[in-house]
Amino acid sequence: MANPFREGQPQLVDEAIGSIRVASTLIAQFEAMAYSDAPSIEELELRIRQSQEIYPSIWQHLDDARRVLAARNRDVTAFDELRSHELGHVGVTNVETSQKLEVAPTLMAGVRIRYSATKSASFNLQGLERASRAVQSLMRTLPEVDWAALARAEDRQIAAAGSMWKGRWRAISKVVAAAIVVLIIAMVVRTFAMSAEPAKPAKPALRLSEIAGETEHATARARVAYLEDLTRRFKLTCDRALRPELVGLLREAGRPAAAASIETTACVRQLPACEPLYASIRRRLLARYSFAGDRVLDFSCRGIVITNAAGELDTAFAVSISGRGRDKTMVTYRGVTSTDGEHDVVAFELAPAPYAVGTGDLDGDHRDELVAVGGARLLVTRIAGDHFVDLEGPALPEGCRADVSLETPPEDGARTHDALVITADDPHPRAGCPPTGRQVYRLAGDELQIAE
Repeated sequence: MANPFREGQPQLVDEAIGSIRVASTLIAQFEAMAYSDAPSIEELELRIRQSQEIYPSIWQHLDDARRVLAARNRDVTAFDELRSHELGHVGVTNVETSQKLEVAPTLMAGVRIRYSATKSASFNLQGLERASRAVQSLMRTLPEVDWAALARAEDRQIAAAGSMWKGRWRAISKVVAAAIVVLIIAMVVRTFAMSAEPAKPAKPALRLSEIAGETEHATARARVAYLEDLTRRFKLTCDRALRPELVGLLREAGRPAAAASIETTACVRQLPACEPLYASIRRRLLARYSFAGDRVLDFSCRGIVITNAAGELDTAFAVSISGRGRDKTMVTYRGVTSTDGEHDVVAFELAPAPYAVGTGDLDGDHRDELVAVGGARLLVTRIAGDHFVDLEGPALPEGCRADVSLETPPEDGARTHDALVITADDPHPRAGCPPTGRQVYRLAGDELQIAE
């Protein structure tokens, strides 16, 4: 590529290129948050905070690029026209919250009380579109830059650096340095090839500053992707071990408010909400098992964390339905569906224990187990690929006065994962029943053990 700049200018123009590429990455991040569904109020609140930080940063980087380009007599009037319509740095507007309390009778539980809260927000999509056009206007002022080649180079660097996401960011600098060395070697080899075959026109080699710039942008994109993945894993698992690294990276990314929130606020796992798909999943199961609507005694749908085919943490819905068929015999089916409700992750089958207690991570592997009771049995069920693995818990013979529940660990406690709790209030328990008081269990291997 011929050098179109006067002596001493390439580094400054590279600065403009870098600012434009960073703005493009931030636009993609903002767009992903704006157009994907938030599974919970907590997730929406986090996206609102992130968007309010990212949106002004987009324009700051574009303003930096405009300053450099204007100083080099590039035509930035198209950008200035778009910028004049950007009256404020607001990423999200019209935030509204509503609350509702419902009380409804049920056949199995007596009375069910449900408290629900909803929150909505409007992302600044017009500003996002304006920022995208602003990026294009600045890119047009540099016709000598092969923007598509830059993007491809970034993608190659991210792919090549795949394993670096598993380590800390010191490892990234080593990968980046290695990438620069490889590109320099490639540039030298290309130079010799051009001199050996002068009759074949070849594309000029990249300048060293361009090579470093490409690698820097690729690293920035990889860093953003890693931060998003780390944030997602923390929100799904509340793994305390992830918190220090996440807080540090958020601060380094210029997002102190998000870092402070993660550091000082008690973590609540943000799992997908089944409510939007509740009716459609229920209708599908009613048709499959020929249940009449008035014969359904209980229906449960909970967001859980599982391991997908690639061995990564993923989300799904644990579903159970109890009802009476045409012969009026009560049966319970259980299964796991995808979060879009379109297919079964674990095929539905007759449940060995009819009453679903809840779901939680009982062994600390960041994947959820299912807990059910009935017929004098307490079962803890793992999800292993596409099937269930049932583990027997303490016996609960008929007539035992005991409650079974799941508890999340306190932020200031030693326990780091959920626990199964059996609370018996019978001063004279029958033979085989749990002893009076509170017993906390953890899952160790394939066995429930008393934890405290």
